[in-house]
Amino acid sequence: LPFTEEQLHRIFLAIIIGGAAALAWFVASLAGVPAMAQQQIALLASDAGFEVRRVKVSGVDRMNELKVYERVLGERDRPMPLVDLDSVRAELLELNWVKDARVSRQLPDTLVVDIVERTPHAVLKKPDRMVLIDPDGNELEPITAANAKGMLVVSGPGSHKQVAALSG
Repeated sequence: LPFTEEQLHRIFLAIIIGGAAALAWFVASLAGVPAMAQQQIALLASDAGFEVRRVKVSGVDRMNELKVYERVLGERDRPMPLVDLDSVRAELLELNWVKDARVSRQLPDTLVVDIVERTPHAVLKKPDRMVLIDPDGNELEPITAANAKGMLVVSGPGSHKQVAALSG
């Protein structure tokens, strides 16, 4: 054999210790130790002042800014390490006017939200109402006929998908 008896003993000892460590980690994971440790770290961070106290919103021009605050203020008083920035962003992207959103932490106590709004481009005439749409055909909000005066008005099935081609 290319190994001495002493080297084989060391190799087997390393394998046994590695297996025991893996087993210990597996059992700890089943018992919820990593989650408890994360919770404790979050509580320590909160006690040190690292929790959401303020929200700064920028980039809102046409849409109702309160809708952004409604989505984000659910994170208020939450420890900063526990704030899931991706889920907050996903909630913001559900709003009609929001084309993109960036959510970040500004330590120690602020969530910063940068909104990129959709640009109104035309009015889609439906049988019962008129709706403001962007170049991609996404509906933004209902609009009155008086406010739609002077804007491109489209109607008919599938017409909202052709708005970008009409403006070229």
